[in-house]
Order: sequence, then C-alpha cells, then structure tokens
Amino acid sequence: MTKMVYRLAQVMVLPLATCSFDSLADASPERKPKTAAEIDWRPVELMTNEQKSKLPPVCKGGYVVPSYLPDGAPMSAASQSEKPLRARANNATFDAEQNAYLNGDVEIFQEPYLLTGASANLDQQASNVTVDGDILLRSPDMLLTGEQVNYDISTGTFDIKGASYLAHEQGFRGQSATVSRPSEHVMVIQDGTITRCDPNDKSWSIAASEITLDQEEGVGYAEHFRFRVQDVPIFYFPWVTFPINDKRKSGFLYPSIGSSNVGRGMAITTPYYFNLAPDYDATLTPQYVHGRGLYTELEGRHLSSYGLSKINLGYIHEDEEHINDFPWRDGQRWGLSFENDSTFSGGWSSSIDYNVVSDDDYLEDLARALSIENETHLDRVWKVSYVDDIWQFDGSLHGYQTVDSAVTEPNKPYSRLPELNLVGDWDNDVFDWTVGSQYVYFFRDDEFLTGNDKVQGNRLRIKPEVSMPMEALWGYLTPALKVDQTNYVLEDNGLGSDDINRTVPFATLDTGLYFDRPFQVGDQDYNQTLEPRLFYVYSPEVEQDDIPDFDTSVTSFSYSQLFNDDRFVGGDRVGDNNRITLGLTTRFTQLSSGIDSAVFSIGKVYHFEDRKVSLAGAGASTESESPYAGEFILTPIAGMDLKVTGLWDDNESNTVEGNSTLSLHTADYGYVLNLGHTYKDASDPLEQANISTIFPVTQKVSVFGRWLYDLNDERTAGTLAGLEYRSCCWRAQVLSSSYLTDDSELSHTILFRIELKGIAGFGESGEELDKQVPGYLGRESLYH
Repeated sequence: MTKMVYRLAQVMVLPLATCSFDSLADASPERKPKTAAEIDWRPVELMTNEQKSKLPPVCKGGYVVPSYLPDGAPMSAASQSEKPLRARANNATFDAEQNAYLNGDVEIFQEPYLLTGASANLDQQASNVTVDGDILLRSPDMLLTGEQVNYDISTGTFDIKGASYLAHEQGFRGQSATVSRPSEHVMVIQDGTITRCDPNDKSWSIAASEITLDQEEGVGYAEHFRFRVQDVPIFYFPWVTFPINDKRKSGFLYPSIGSSNVGRGMAITTPYYFNLAPDYDATLTPQYVHGRGLYTELEGRHLSSYGLSKINLGYIHEDEEHINDFPWRDGQRWGLSFENDSTFSGGWSSSIDYNVVSDDDYLEDLARALSIENETHLDRVWKVSYVDDIWQFDGSLHGYQTVDSAVTEPNKPYSRLPELNLVGDWDNDVFDWTVGSQYVYFFRDDEFLTGNDKVQGNRLRIKPEVSMPMEALWGYLTPALKVDQTNYVLEDNGLGSDDINRTVPFATLDTGLYFDRPFQVGDQDYNQTLEPRLFYVYSPEVEQDDIPDFDTSVTSFSYSQLFNDDRFVGGDRVGDNNRITLGLTTRFTQLSSGIDSAVFSIGKVYHFEDRKVSLAGAGASTESESPYAGEFILTPIAGMDLKVTGLWDDNESNTVEGNSTLSLHTADYGYVLNLGHTYKDASDPLEQANISTIFPVTQKVSVFGRWLYDLNDERTAGTLAGLEYRSCCWRAQVLSSSYLTDDSELSHTILFRIELKGIAGFGESGEELDKQVPGYLGRESLYH
C-alpha cells in the first residue's frame, strides 16, 4: 500500500490552520445502509452496566455514542474557523485552484464533526465540502446519514439530502427529504418525521412539512403537523410547538378527559402554557364541563431575586348545574389563591397564603383533584419572620374562610389580627436561658353570635425558662424552671372580668441513661441500646374558668405526648401537673450502615394528683395512671418498613388506640404494597382499613390503587384505581377515584392521561398520587 500526504499552502484564503490528506490504496468493505438510529442503537444485552443504569426498566436498549475522535484527541475550545480539517481517502487529486477531489472511503474530520462518504469535493474558495454516496455525519450529540451533504468548513453548518438523523441526548430520531443545521443550536427537517420510539417502533411519530428543533430554546416548531400512530395520521394542525427538553416554552399542553358522577360531569381540558419571560409564566386552562359550561383556570408564576409568587384563578360565568340547585343565584362562581415566599437580607423573610372562593361548594364542584380529603377552612395568612443567632421573631395576620356548611357560627375559628411571636435563646457553660412571648388579637364577626360566643380581645403571653443541662456519654440530667404569665384584655366576656391575669410556674426534671452491647446475627454486626428515661413535671392548679377559648384544645394522648409538660395546646388553658413519666427505648443498629433495623419504645404516666383544670369539661381527670403508650418501628431489610403505635389500658385490658402501617416494595418500586389500620376507642369511635398497591401485570402493564374502608360504618370512604401501559416511548393511564362529599355521598371520577416521552408528561399529579399510594414517586424516578 502506498501512502501519500498532501498539505495545503498557508497562503490560501481558507481560514484553516492546517489541512492534510491521506491517500489509501485499499478500499474498505461496502457498508450496508442503515438509518442513524439503527447505527447507534444497542440492545440491553450489549450495553455496559453504566449504560443500562440510565435506561428505564421497560426499555429494550438505548443509543450509544461510539468513540470516533482520531487518536483519541480531546475536544478543542477554539472557534470552528480556527479548527484544522483532516481528510483521508483511497485517492486524492487537486486542480489549479488547489480544490481537492477525494474518492473511496472518504473520511473528513473537523472537530467535533466526522464526515464519511464515497466521494468528496473540497472547494477552497467557498470554504465548502460536498460529500456524496452513503454519507455519515457524526458529532458527540448527533448522528446523520444521507445521500449528499454540503458542509461549511468555517461555520460547521450543513445540509443533507435523503437524511436520517438521531439526537442522542433527547432520543429524537427520524427521516426527511433534507436536514440542515443553519446555526449551532438549530436543526431544520424538511418533509420529515420525528419520534422518540426505538428503531422500527412506530407507536407514535410526528410528520410535518417542516420541523425546526431549537436546542437552545428547548422547543420544536412544526408546520402542517400530523400526529401519527403506527404511521396512520390521527389529527392535523397547521402549526404547533412542542418541548424537546426541560426548558420552558409557550404552547398547548396535552389535553385530558375526565368525568364525575357528583359535582362535575364529563370534562374536556385543553391547557395552554405561556412562557412570557425568564422570570414569569402562566398556564391558561379552559375546560368544558358537561352540565355546567365553560370553566377557565389561570395559573401565573413570578420568580424574583426575593422569591416565588404564584396566583391561581378559576371562573365560570354561568354554572347551569349550580343554578338548578340554587335558583336564587346567578351561577357566577370563582376562586382565587395567592402564594408568595420571599427572603430578604438581614435574616428577614415573608410568606403569603391567601385563598377565597365564591361559595362553599366551589372546591367540590369545580376544583376537585384526585384527593380523598376535603377542606373545611381556607387560610388567609401573611407572615413576616426574622432569625439571628439569638432571636426569632414572626408576625402574622391570619384569617379564614369556612367552606363547610356543617360548621356553625360559634365553631368558626377566630382570626388573629395580628399574632406576634418573639423567642430568645442564650446559653453558657452552666445554664440555658429561653424567653418566649406571644401577643394575639382575636377577632371574628359577631353579627350572628350571642352570649359568651361574642367575646373577642387581646392576649399577651410571656414564658421565661432556665435549664441546667448535664450530659455525659452514659446519660443526661436536665432540671428546668419556667413561668407561664398570661394577660387578657377582652370585650364582651360573659364568663367574667374583661381584664384577666394568669401566672403558672413549672418545674421539670428530664433524665435518662444509655446502655449498649454489640452482638452479631450471621455476618451482620449490630449494636443494641437500652435507654431508660424519667420525666417529672409539676405545675399548680390555677382557676381559669373565666377565660374564653380562642385557640385551645386538649391533646390526644399518644406516645409522642409522653414527655410534654402540658396537656393543652394553645394559650387559653395551662394544665395542673404533678406527674412522672417512665419510658424505655431499645434500638438495634447495623454497625456497617448506622441504620436502625428495629426501634421499640414504651412509656407510662403516673399522676400523683387529680387534674382539675379543664376546657369545656375536657382535660380534667381522676385517673392515677395513663395507658401504656408504645411505638415499634421495624426495618429488617431494604424495601420493608413496619410502624406500629398504640395505647394499651392495662386496667381494662383493652386497646384504646392503634395505628399500624406496613410498606413493602421492590428495589425498582415495580411492586408496592402498603397496609394500614387505624383504631380509636372513644365517644366517636373510629376504625378504618387502608390498602394501596402497585402491581405489574406484565412488563408494560401495571395496576395501582387504594382502598380506604370504614369498618364502623361498613362502607367505603375512598378509592383510587389505575391502569397504566408504558413502553419506552409512551404511556397511558386510566384513573378512577372516589371520595366522600360533605353530604356523605360517594363521588366517582374517571380521568384518562397520555404521555409521549420527550413531548409531554403527567406533571405534578405524581405527588398527589404518592400521597395515596406511597412509593409511586419512587417508581416515577426510574421512568425518565
């Protein structure tokens, strides 16, 4: 074999540092024509473990960029016009103008492009290369094949006739009459197709007279758009835009179709997204609801240097169904919510959460998602906070809108106009000092209230505390003293004086010991701890029956309440205490990982005096001891979690309360099972069973669902059932859910959703589904 090297003269106009040619005598074997996607496609069995880890489990393979740089040369940071061009072929000739004519296994490399073909002409004056015959053009993120390519040496732009193309990172592939790259981030496809399905998979594709992919903007534009399934056109649109990566863009989002037997009927939704500016956007969602009319929602978001603001509006001009139910109303209904979180310099921050609706049934009729729960009160709060090394301050205005007609006027919550909280912490080598204070003005409309329910007014509460923590490796001892000082200035207090002062001192002692021992089970080393704890609290009885109830309730006794110093939450009652709590915790910890495989805790309260302070008769007691309160957490292996909490009355030998949850899932969350049981023996007994699951029927078909059953009423309280089909390039879901309305009627809804990989997704609805089927988001994270 004879090898000849030609170097172009430096005096040429062509802006190249160096251009060289190799002439090879022997020709390589003829290549079988393949599309770009077929060339770089690798079945799973031929991929490395690292490459497999980037694939969703349902995919049979993926695209791999082979090494193609000559001699493994690294990429240069120079501009395209400054990068040298290297070429090689079986034969090379030059004319008088030093234009080159190459034939046979042509390879042209100008970083980052490798261009191959049967023959090539290099026009030095035009700074252009034309390559013919089974051409291939490769870069790190793109591969194209075709019949002929014109390549601009100085800019790296090109156009290819009879092309197939592949964008590796996005997974887009297709074929077209011509593909051109007019600039660095833009590719134009003439009379072509685009899809993200695997080679030879025709599940869906887009065909258009012209498709423009702008990678910098993250958007695609298509003229004479046809959406096809198995090459059969399903619908046509003159012009559309669609996302090609995670960047925001304006355009229609995918529609959804759903129905409900209560509140709303068949609904068709066609959202449109407005990418208005880098710092704000909006989504307009018109919906036609059968039996009601046109309902429109608008969501707007604004991101500033201080934080994020979000506003949601919903409006229907004339709700036909609502007029039928309430003939005296005009049918105009609306809802508004506004949220803002801002952070300022110097430790200051602000948050706003404002919500208002036109009527009590608005959320249920027009804004119902997949949730089983219902709202009773809507928050309206503005909070300003400050934090430094010593002080914490927050001030807020907090109001409500009650949207549950079953809540009577006397039971509606008070607004706090304002609420001011200030807490300071200091410590030295011996003592820790804390001062907590709160001022609140409680207000509510008293137009429909009588008697004691009309009361409103001011409350100032100050709580200084000093403690002396003593700690060692084997245990701790913390005595503490606290004073709860409260002053009221009231209006219309029918219980007593309008000016009330209350002072309650507290003394507490908290102490515990640590014991541990190592042991081994099989090859696993563990450490078991034994942690006994004693907590004592004393506070005297102070008469408080002349104080109204603005915000106070009695805590439900549970394991988490064993070591609290008061049984009341809120500032209008302070309990009398003379009690001791004995608790014991043991935990089994894997030494290799530091993970607790099992934690068991139990405790009991012993009272030395009767409790006399009460709130509307609740909170007082003559019982000398509490039920046993326990908590058991077991995580023996990855993918299994068991948590049991409960109360056991040893005097009556019965369970007072119990909550159990068992969660099982495989590593890929393909199989998920959650079992739950809630039991409460009280004046209003509660017993519910809860089961949720994700179960793959085949590799591509899965079912998931939740069933909440009320064992006392012997009825279903809520359900969710879903059927999903997923392939590597698309998936679809059918969701059916139900929930109890305010009228104890079981509402049923059905929703159909579809996702085309790389084009549209299911959005934030995954978070809502994860609340009902824990583990759903873990599964979603594996579906890229």
